[in-house]
Amino acid sequence: IGAHLFGVLGSVHSYMAATLFFEKRVSQALHARLTYTADPFSWTNIGVGLATYIGPVNAYFTANNILAMGNIYDAKTLSATLGINLVFNH
Repeated sequence: IGAHLFGVLGSVHSYMAATLFFEKRVSQALHARLTYTADPFSWTNIGVGLATYIGPVNAYFTANNILAMGNIYDAKTLSATLGINLVFNH
């Protein structure tokens, strides 16, 4: 369980957001995260994430504002990310 505060101060506009998250190890190699973010664009931003390590490969999937995915036309923000990283130990 954790929290993340984010802020950007600009000369014209400032932006602030707060995120609460719950992270759980589902298995030895699979991690899951559920997030709630409040920002100027949405007060109902729910996100999910999955990550796994298979040897030196880290693969992940994240999606934000999943409640708005039913109506993409009216969504102010929406994102999904799929990625692969190679991890080199020291």
